[in-house]
Amino acid sequence: MKKIIYIVSTLNIAAFKQNSEERFTKEWIEYRISIFMKYTLQSLKAQTNQEFIAVIQYHDRTENIVQEALRKYPKLPTNVKFLKKSNYKEHVRNTIMNYDYFYLTRLDSDDMYKRTHVQFLHDYNPKENTLVLINVNGYLYDTKLKQLLKFHHGSSNYYTFIYNTKKYLSGIYNQAKYIPVNGHKGVINLPNEIIREKNFIRTIHSKNTLEYDLNPGYHKLWLNHKNHIKDKRKVRRILFDFMGRAVDRII
Repeated sequence: MKKIIYIVSTLNIAAFKQNSEERFTKEWIEYRISIFMKYTLQSLKAQTNQEFIAVIQYHDRTENIVQEALRKYPKLPTNVKFLKKSNYKEHVRNTIMNYDYFYLTRLDSDDMYKRTHVQFLHDYNPKENTLVLINVNGYLYDTKLKQLLKFHHGSSNYYTFIYNTKKYLSGIYNQAKYIPVNGHKGVINLPNEIIREKNFIRTIHSKNTLEYDLNPGYHKLWLNHKNHIKDKRKVRRILFDFMGRAVDRII
């Protein structure tokens, strides 16, 4: 059985109240790409198994700004690609057609997976009817304080859809029963398996802090010393598990 791990992120596709127009600006895009390069790309490059494709989608109207920003950095690895949204579906079809299974793995463009996560996905044997693997445990990383927080989410946005390639290409997964209601919060209602290892890090930085500022639950977590990791050596050790030697650049 041949499977392909396809990691998908978005740069400025989704609109939120705090960034509905800002996400199209040069300043916002350059900042978010810098965060991707500093954290997410390092996690991708550190994966112990490089047999995956990672695609970061961006809004078509920002093509020139995105490409100009990318030229300021070294060339991306061949398995990591920025792609305008209008080309995404065709890229998926062309990439997966020679594989039996297609593992669509979601990752925000400023977050990280554990270095062993791709290998885990290659090795994992799901149950016959499982549609999605959900990571429920991970960390929050405050990039300013350089501190970590143990984090649990019962239906997180760190998940992998398991698709039979032939069925996917035929469009069968477009049926409502295969699509989560209310975004990642509805993923738990699909046939799933829960992955309990701490596999993800959600970064907190100046362009994504609003949900933390407005959600008292997050403040409560940060004040809970049982979950809060301040020791620099321990923080570094955990970050190393997600980004390898690149941790030396941020700690």
